[in-house]
Amino acid sequence: MKALFSTTKLITSTTKPKPSFLLTPKTSTTRAYSLIPMRIVCINGPINDDTSNVVVAQLLFLEYENPSKPIHMYLNSPGGHVTAGLAIYDTMQYIRSPVNTICLGQAASMASLLLASGLRIVRVWDALNQLYCKHTGKPIDVIHKNMDRDYFMTPEEAKEFGIIDEVIDQRPMTLVTDAVGNESKQKGSS
Repeated sequence: MKALFSTTKLITSTTKPKPSFLLTPKTSTTRAYSLIPMRIVCINGPINDDTSNVVVAQLLFLEYENPSKPIHMYLNSPGGHVTAGLAIYDTMQYIRSPVNTICLGQAASMASLLLASGLRIVRVWDALNQLYCKHTGKPIDVIHKNMDRDYFMTPEEAKEFGIIDEVIDQRPMTLVTDAVGNESKQKGSS
């Protein structure tokens, strides 16, 4: 009669296994996946079913690893499929890990919902707009309007806007004499 139970010992590991689909993606670079141990998830490009499947798996895996530690989601996306984006959104709301969202570049359409649904929204774009305000003297609404889409300026328009101080078509003599003077000083001090 055969025994119902094996006498072989079960060997277990104390470390949690890393699912291979999180570590060796077929469509993404390995560099983006090396960010997973730092609890960073990146969405770059359109949001589609493939993107959604990977991001949902990453979020669930990171929650499994440590449900109380925050996850940082970086977004640079023109948006995409509503159903794919909602799967990511639902997962962000479902998991216990807080998800901080950071916009790098753009977060339009469905990506804007993901950006807004993060626990703590960090907007690099807003910081950039504040810097433009500081250096051009323009109000934030004017900067925001011009930064919303690609906005090309002629040199004269850039000067009027406050981006540049002067339009030159050749090197001013003062720059040439200053450069020569600085070279002489450096040679004399060495």
